[in-house]
Amino acid sequence: MQALSSVSDRDLRQRLSAAVSSERLASADVIFHLAELDRRRLYLEEACSSLFAYCVERLSYSEDGANKRVRVTRLVQRFPQVLDELASGAIHLTGLFLLSGHLTEDNAEQVLAEARGKSKRQIEELIARWFPRPDVATTITTVAPVPAQTELSTMSGAGNPGPPPTPAPRARLEPLSPASVRLELTARAAFRDKLEQAQALLSHKPTQRGWAGVPSVASAAAAAPA
Repeated sequence: MQALSSVSDRDLRQRLSAAVSSERLASADVIFHLAELDRRRLYLEEACSSLFAYCVERLSYSEDGANKRVRVTRLVQRFPQVLDELASGAIHLTGLFLLSGHLTEDNAEQVLAEARGKSKRQIEELIARWFPRPDVATTITTVAPVPAQTELSTMSGAGNPGPPPTPAPRARLEPLSPASVRLELTARAAFRDKLEQAQALLSHKPTQRGWAGVPSVASAAAAAPA
């Protein structure tokens, strides 16, 4: 690949813009070919039981990448105009993947029009507005602690530190409807104890509904004894 250090700033931006356009066209072309391969069921000739297996075993996509492309391929088979949305960059692959389970003959034109130019988060919010889901029940799950590395294991060449500790999962925020979101996070046991104290206090009086059906406990948690 040619070095870019001698390319002017203007040319670099132009080249990058052209590369992004080519990437979008290539992505749409992959989906286009996958749709025809799927129609002919050619994956069976490659000893693959499904299009998903073909994408993973023969095209070397990750499971997540294969799942996205298979879902969008099936969406294109139902709504061919989706391919133009992908090729133009109006709606990215992840956005089409998120929309794939919701589009129907009745809503496809309007939903696709609203999804154009939106980020993943904005499309999730669009889906929550168009297809609201009920609040989820509050759950608290104990997570096994991650073993801490000792000072000895961090010293160069000392001991056998083994594999690095697995990082804690990131907080997850998922819109359910225009008025509620589902929140998943990892917190210390002390936070759980305060939350349970707050819920106990609120159980004796009328509560105000909050995130994803969880009673509004923020103020009560702050007031509860540590």
